[in-house]
Amino acid sequence: MAKRETLELSGEGIRLRPIARSDGTWLSALYGTNANMAMIPGGIRDDEESARHLDLFLAHWDQHKIGMWIIEKEDSEHPVGYAGLRYIELEGTLQLELGLIIDRLFWRQGIGFAAVQLILNFVDTSRPEECTVALIEPANIASQTLLARFGFVYQRDVECRGTTSQLWCRHNRR
Repeated sequence: MAKRETLELSGEGIRLRPIARSDGTWLSALYGTNANMAMIPGGIRDDEESARHLDLFLAHWDQHKIGMWIIEKEDSEHPVGYAGLRYIELEGTLQLELGLIIDRLFWRQGIGFAAVQLILNFVDTSRPEECTVALIEPANIASQTLLARFGFVYQRDVECRGTTSQLWCRHNRR
């Protein structure tokens, strides 16, 4: 498996590169904006919590050789969001979770669709899991609609990370 620094995905006008320690300031700004975090469990995160999340993301890459990718648009100097994969324990079972957050300034430009497509193509060709899950805030209709386009299906409501989320599942193609 490739090293974190070399596992990049690209297409549809975007590039996904593994998150790096140098993304910490950007991540804090993303997490500190109410519009970006309105549909994310826990809402706004301070600098300390943002740094903790960055540490978790980096450790996940080191342990599992997959994780969160920073989304860069071809015509933008700065990241526009992040998306990726991580293992979570859900109801006593280790699951491969897809996560995505796009900076509010870049919503409705097809970036989320392109990022999810790149990641699921990666999953379908390189991961042994039978399914990928997503935890979605019940009011987040945009994410529900996006993931349904990729074959994710609502399963049930679950308690995870201190809140109720919808569990969506997609059977991976091999």
